[in-house]
This record gives sequence, C-alpha cells and structure tokens, in this order.
Amino acid sequence: MQRNKRILFALLLAVGLLLETLAIYGGIYYVPIVDGGRGVGNMDPVLANKLKSVADILEESNRRDGGVQKVSTQQQIRNIENVVQDIFTLGRPVKHSPLSNWILWLAGKFHPVLGTIFDADLISKWGGEVVCSQSSYVFVQAVNAAGFHARQIGLNGHVMAEVWYNGDWHAYDPSFRVDFSDPSGQVVGIEVLSRSPELARKILGNSAHPELIPIILSREDNTYVSLPVGAYFEWKSQAMLWVERAAELLKFILPAILFVIGAAGLRSRQCDSRLQLA
Repeated sequence: MQRNKRILFALLLAVGLLLETLAIYGGIYYVPIVDGGRGVGNMDPVLANKLKSVADILEESNRRDGGVQKVSTQQQIRNIENVVQDIFTLGRPVKHSPLSNWILWLAGKFHPVLGTIFDADLISKWGGEVVCSQSSYVFVQAVNAAGFHARQIGLNGHVMAEVWYNGDWHAYDPSFRVDFSDPSGQVVGIEVLSRSPELARKILGNSAHPELIPIILSREDNTYVSLPVGAYFEWKSQAMLWVERAAELLKFILPAILFVIGAAGLRSRQCDSRLQLA
C-alpha cells in the first residue's frame, strides 16, 4: 500500500513538472509558420513569423504609414488590413497545441470548438492558416488598439469587419481582400451595400468574390455586436474567449498544484519511513 502511494505521488510530481514545462516553454517559443499552400491569399511567412501580437501588427502598420499624421484615416485602416492579410492565409481554423495550451488541446479532442484559438494575440502567435472569424477578429483588435472603433460583421457563411469613422461604419474584409470602395474611392458599410443592390453589384460584381453579394443583401441574417468594444459578433465565441483566458491561467496553476501534492506526498512518505526505522 505504501509503495503504491509513493508511485502515485511520484507520478503526480512528474506529470506536474511536465505540464508546467510545456506551459512555460509555450510562452517563450512558437512553431515557425510555413505557408503550406492550402489556404486562400498571399501570406508572407517571414512577416507572419515576425509579427506575434496585435501590438506587433500595429507597429508594422504604423511603419507603413510613415507617421500616422501623414495619411488619411481610411489609409491607416487600410494599412492595418493589409498587414493582417499579409500574415494570414484563409483555410482551416488555428487550434491549440500542447505548447499553446495543453488544457484546451485536450478539450479539443472531445469537441473541436474547445480546441479553437479565440484570443487575438494567440491567433497572431500560432496562426498562419486561419478562418475568417479569426483574421477579422485580429483586425478588429488591431484597429481598436489604434484608437478607432471596430466590430465584426457576421454574414451567412462569412465574417468580416466594419470600422466607425467620419460618422459612419465602413466595411473591410481582411480575409478575402475585397475592396469596398465606391466609385468616388470612399469605403462604404454593409448597411449601405445591403440597401443598394446596384452599388453592391458594381463594387463586388467584378471582384474575386462576387458570392458575397447575396449574403450581404440578405440583411435579416447579418449579425454584429457594437458594444462592448472588441466583442465577437456572436455570444458563443465571446464565451469561449473567456474560457480560453481562464485556461491560460489554469495551464500554469494546475501543474503547480500537481507538483506540490506529489512533492508533499513523497516527503511525507520519507518522514514516515524514517520514523518507522527509528
């Protein structure tokens, strides 16, 4: 019986040490991103491996601005969009690995949504190939960090974003690289397009993604959340974001608890053995 307890405590100590090592190592290391050619877009692997957070994306967009006072608001937003487009390719959702979060990696074995990455910084760090809801969320967070107000727009089968400036919402799509500028060169919003089929067809008809026209015009199923600023367009994704943030803490706390229990148990067994010998 005593031997079995020692084995159990030793196992707890070893597992705790292994998981704590994974959590710490995952915080300072990342798997290099390589464009496997599966996704849509022209990802720059060098830039994708350089920009690992929303702050990095914003810094790169400011560098392209050449000083934020020298360009228009629309161009500032466009530069952020271009940076996001350059570091991602549209394909499969980026998911957790044992390095990024061992808890959610295991949870993803039971349900794929539980293993999906939702945090913008984590998407930037572990991404490369993402889905539209992930790239648009990173774009929204970067635009908000730049001092603007952005929101996700959920269409029927696609997710993009809008930014508020000059008294109205303006549409941007960092996933499909669609330019929503009207003939005058001004970027228009989804609401304007949904109420103007002729303008929607003029802007999107000759684009690479004319399939966006019907899902934009179907106004009844276009969803968005303007407040709180930076929220996902649907409550389920927002809830999973909070679960993910909690798991980011637990991936360090749980291994530490296992390690302490294992170490304390082994120490207790050693003390018992000494007492018996005495």
